[in-house]
Amino acid sequence: MVEKRKVPRQPAKNEQVVITDDLIRMMLHDTRFLSQFACMKQAKLQATKKKCNCGGSRMKLNKVNLGKLRRHIANMPAGKKLKLKQLLNAKTVQVKFTKVAGGVAVKRF
Repeated sequence: MVEKRKVPRQPAKNEQVVITDDLIRMMLHDTRFLSQFACMKQAKLQATKKKCNCGGSRMKLNKVNLGKLRRHIANMPAGKKLKLKQLLNAKTVQVKFTKVAGGVAVKRF
């Protein structure tokens, strides 16, 4: 009798992932993103630390300039954008950011 083996399926890709502040904060805690994207690693290093009641210190990510990070993500080279899509398991990624000169722009890649 021949034993059938199941081939593991890859998870289905998300149609579109929208880069939000919460998603950026999640990426700043994930070593996969920090190792691939220098801008995120730099933003995490620049985040201020504060003391909490437990005696330890927690990173205060609210001080991270999230708008600057979104703008950097939108203007990454094509290879980095592809890597971001792979890490997010997405077919397309949408980033809404403010331009340096003013105004709001939306990029999809």
